[in-house]
Amino acid sequence: MTDLLLSGVTLPTGGAPADVLIGDGVIRRIADHGAADPPPAAEVVDLAGHLLLPSAVEPHTHLDKALLAGRAANPAGDLAGAIAANRAVYPTIDRRDIRDRATAALSTAVARGFTLVRTHANLEVGIGTEAVERGVRARVRQVA
Repeated sequence: MTDLLLSGVTLPTGGAPADVLIGDGVIRRIADHGAADPPPAAEVVDLAGHLLLPSAVEPHTHLDKALLAGRAANPAGDLAGAIAANRAVYPTIDRRDIRDRATAALSTAVARGFTLVRTHANLEVGIGTEAVERGVRARVRQVA
């Protein structure tokens, strides 16, 4: 893996711009901007004016229900309405549908900087174990 130098970033702690050297996916060095030369093969990304933050995480989602809003209308707009709407579309949901929607949602999350998504899935009459089985298999393998 090539070293990566994030040049001129603003850290969450504030202060003067900094250079952050990343090697093998690990932060190797944080130094004042311009204080040290990057390794010869390092890719340098100029991030002057940008704030460097930790990656985003999603602590609570339901990937088995991801992207269902167009099919599962919830006119009440509350939790009971959402549960009823989702149960009403169970007959239209199969393994491929769950996999495709969960994968699309994960791909969107990764593209927006999320590195961890914690998901829940329903096990109940009408959907069985489909959501859990697909959830276990759905993952984004590589981000281009």
